[in-house]
Amino acid sequence: ARRQAQLTQVFFYHGAADKIAAACALLSGAYAKKKQMLVYAVDNAVASSLSDLVRQLATNQTADADQECLAGAVYFESKGEPLEGQHAVAEVIINRTKSGLFPKSFCSVVFQRGQFAFAHGKSMGSIPRESAAWRNAVAIALIATENRWKDVVPNALYFHARRVSPNWDRSKIASVGNHIFYR
Repeated sequence: ARRQAQLTQVFFYHGAADKIAAACALLSGAYAKKKQMLVYAVDNAVASSLSDLVRQLATNQTADADQECLAGAVYFESKGEPLEGQHAVAEVIINRTKSGLFPKSFCSVVFQRGQFAFAHGKSMGSIPRESAAWRNAVAIALIATENRWKDVVPNALYFHARRVSPNWDRSKIASVGNHIFYR
């Protein structure tokens, strides 16, 4: 029990103890200690970076309409961003659904009037489904909704591109890639 308590401080993990054991084996090695590597055990995979996790989970298929909306938002808002920036965009949409200040579904948040320039009515632009950018967006949406990676912008509800300067009276949380995030 003590060891498992220690693991929860080091790992985000989903699943049985054998998955944690694989991550422990990696972390206990001298290399992992020397590099201060954080290892995330997910399903049957172990990922030491967000890019490893995205690579393992990349697909062009979403589970449902809500995942499609979240992946679409990640794609259109941040496809040229570092993966951490893409994750941060997904976090904002997820945080909005939980806040009580915004609609409760990803699609309702994404298509809420005036929130996202790419959203026109209840539709998005065309997405090349076989592109690496779409596959990454789908993986990021899955990772974010299943909390498979640490939050990049905890509790953020708003963001904007660096190129604009809205006069917002909000608490700045972080700058990630080309976006600035707020609470």
